[in-house]
Amino acid sequence: MPMAMVDTRQTRDVILVVIENRHMTRKLHHIFSILLVACIVSLIFGCKLQSRGDRTLPLPPNTEPEQVIDADDPQESISALSPADLALVGRKFQAERKKQLLDDTKKANAKKPKKYNILACSGGAVYGAFSAGILCGWTESGLPPEKGGRPVFDMVTGISTGAIIAPFAFLGPKYDCQLRDSYITITTKDLYTRQRSLRNIIAESFVDNTKFRERIVMTFTDSILAEIAVEHEKGRRLIIGTTNLDTKRITLWDIGAIAKRGTPDAYKLVRDVITASASIPGFFPPVKINVTIDGRVYEELHVDGGITRSLFFRPPYFGAEERESVDPDRLADSNLYILVAGKIDPSPAPVKMRTLPLAMESTSILLYSITRGDLYRMYNYCLLTGMNLRISAIPDDQEVPKKSFEIEPEVATKMFQAGYRLGVVGDLTNPVPVELPGGTKITIAETRDETAWRDLPPGLKTGEKQGARTGRNLTVMPKQDNTTGSAPRGPDMPKSPPIPAPIIAK
Repeated sequence: MPMAMVDTRQTRDVILVVIENRHMTRKLHHIFSILLVACIVSLIFGCKLQSRGDRTLPLPPNTEPEQVIDADDPQESISALSPADLALVGRKFQAERKKQLLDDTKKANAKKPKKYNILACSGGAVYGAFSAGILCGWTESGLPPEKGGRPVFDMVTGISTGAIIAPFAFLGPKYDCQLRDSYITITTKDLYTRQRSLRNIIAESFVDNTKFRERIVMTFTDSILAEIAVEHEKGRRLIIGTTNLDTKRITLWDIGAIAKRGTPDAYKLVRDVITASASIPGFFPPVKINVTIDGRVYEELHVDGGITRSLFFRPPYFGAEERESVDPDRLADSNLYILVAGKIDPSPAPVKMRTLPLAMESTSILLYSITRGDLYRMYNYCLLTGMNLRISAIPDDQEVPKKSFEIEPEVATKMFQAGYRLGVVGDLTNPVPVELPGGTKITIAETRDETAWRDLPPGLKTGEKQGARTGRNLTVMPKQDNTTGSAPRGPDMPKSPPIPAPIIAK
């Protein structure tokens, strides 16, 4: 009995110690969290106190960075092989591929291969309003596809905000109003709620995106997903990209193949993919997607596809017979359209000498560089296959919000209208004579200025090349004209495009 009482008391003491230790552990965790937040706040405000003050932009007024060249040795800034020369090399290469295709077709007396239309939609958050405007304006051009009007896309790919644009672009003009409303009728508070607790510094996200997920469900209804499935059966494809945080790789999802299953779980997966692709990591929480690998269930974390790619290319669907007979020229003279939801070049602006602004600006520049690199990759695809490249991006002089994830209907509407005014002109081109090696002369189509499109990646248009410096003594080179002479322009663009009333697609 006494021994039993001793054991009971000892057990009670041990339990009390464990409970007390757990309580202390929670206290320490709470204290550590507060200290961590305090350190971050102190760092930010400390940097502000140590700031050197605001800086002015280190460029003369109305000057682009590419205009600044070396004053002591300008030849180092203006190389013999200019952007126009490099562009001509690419155009000749594409023209040769098209001529080869034409010659092969004539020799075999065969049917001319199908001309495919592929659309790639980039990330860019609220800047997607410009891309939406391009598509809606393109519809209003009234031109047939063979004359520069909006075609039916055989393949559409989307990343981030492009994942929201892509399904509407895939289904066609009858969804233009829904596409427009997805950008110009909503505000920040319609998409997420800021978390005010300091604990969110070490949580999985800064905001609660419940409203965003609900909007995705309301936007991409069962009927819309069923319609995507029908188009998939016709051979058209819709692919959306997400980033798998654990594998650190892009994941491509065939939305039509998923939707054609027609089950609630399949529809949920499609909406989860769209949500994940548009979820900025850290800002929005990652989307958990369960997969089964060889019978074992794994939980994957998926976020913004723009972390791994700003945009991506996928070839159109080829039937079994086409796959069996490999034809390297099957994409020659097809069109690859790219909607860049943003500017190709970042707008020059003075950077504040503080830790946080410096880090944020560096990250922003990195994202611009990724986009430019992806555009060059797309350009190389076109050179190798003979496809026509069309790139649309926000003009350098277009005003855009500093924060792409802060949504104001008035600002979004201005970006939408800017895209609309360019898109309504259509994909108009100028005939340009090109002489191939050996003296053969052919005519190619070059995109016209003042339309939504350019057919060259950044750096290959006149005045875009930046040379080397031999020192610190610089000068400003006059701006070079980017036009193609007296070639005819497209129709006048409306200054204030009408915005049609919402239409609910049946």
